Amino acid sequence: MKKLLSLILAISLALAACLPIYAQDSTYVYEIGNKTIIFDETTQFSAEQRENIVNLLANGAETDDAETYGLMCTLFGHKYVEESVKTITHCVSDTQPRCFEEDFEIGECSRCGKTYANRISYQYIYCCE
Repeated sequence: MKKLLSLILAISLALAACLPIYAQDSTYVYEIGNKTIIFDETTQFSAEQRENIVNLLANGAETDDAETYGLMCTLFGHKYVEESVKTITHCVSDTQPRCFEEDFEIGECSRCGKTYANRISYQYIYCCE
C-alpha cells in the first residue's frame, strides 16, 4: 500500500513539474481614431501621465523649446522616467501589410512634467484585412 501511494505521489509530482506555466502579460491599450497606443503592464507612468502621453502620440510629437522649467530642472537638469511605448496606426496602406507600427522611447521629467517622444523603430505589419 505504501509503495502504491509513493508511486502515485511520484507520478503526480512528475506530471505537475512538466506542465507549462504561463504568466499572462497584460498591457494598457488606448484606442484613438485609427491609432492604438500600447503601454506595458510594468509601466511606471500613472493613469494621468499615460493619458498625456496618449494625447502627445495621437496628435503628433511636437516640441516647444520655449517652455518654463522648475527651479530644480534649471539648476540640475531634468530627471526623466523613460519607457518604451508602441503605437499601431491601422489601415495606412492600400496593400498588405497595411498597418504601421512604431516604437517610441517616452521620457517624462518627474520634477516638472516635461515630456519627450523619440521614435526608435518602425515597420509595416499585417494587422487589418
